[in-house]
Amino acid sequence: PPGVSSPQLRKGPGHRQRVCGNRADAPHYPYHQKESRGRTIEKKYRITNIAHPDYPWLHRIQALRDITPGVRQGALGGFVQSEDNLSQEESCWIFHNAIVAEEAVVAGNAQIHDTAVIRGNALVSGSAVIRNHSLVEDHAIITAGVVEAESRISGEAWITESQWTKEAPRICNSLVYGKLSGNVRLYSGAQVLPGQAFHNPTPDELRITD
Repeated sequence: PPGVSSPQLRKGPGHRQRVCGNRADAPHYPYHQKESRGRTIEKKYRITNIAHPDYPWLHRIQALRDITPGVRQGALGGFVQSEDNLSQEESCWIFHNAIVAEEAVVAGNAQIHDTAVIRGNALVSGSAVIRNHSLVEDHAIITAGVVEAESRISGEAWITESQWTKEAPRICNSLVYGKLSGNVRLYSGAQVLPGQAFHNPTPDELRITD
């Protein structure tokens, strides 16, 4: 399948491991506020001392306040490498055993579920949902849609909603290096290679299969 079975994550010299206020053994994160674009925001999560069993430089997050109806104060989330991986603003969240690591960023209202992995310099934002055992890596950008099963989004991939219909792609067990927007559905090992683009400005479904 095109997805990831055992991600090889790098710690990277440029990362600052911000675990519980730079103390991996500390029980509480001492700072609940953060500067953002010249203003102070209330932090929505802290990085705990619960390390990933295979990647000990990754740690679970914990909600400091109610974020969504499904994420209440005190709830544990998935794993990050540093606070740079998950925005403290809006409602984006990492669930279950999902991982966001290296220079990857999750922002907006995006959701990362199950055992999905976001790594490299990838950006997942907007209303995007990544779940199951999917992998988003390299310089991929996803701002809308659903990526599920064992899909892999790599290279300079770009996935977003249509500016006309507001429909967004749904990618299941497929590989994407190119660009997708609108009501595009990828199934059964479909591949969108570098340089390929499928933009659907209509409400009708454009289905791509292997």
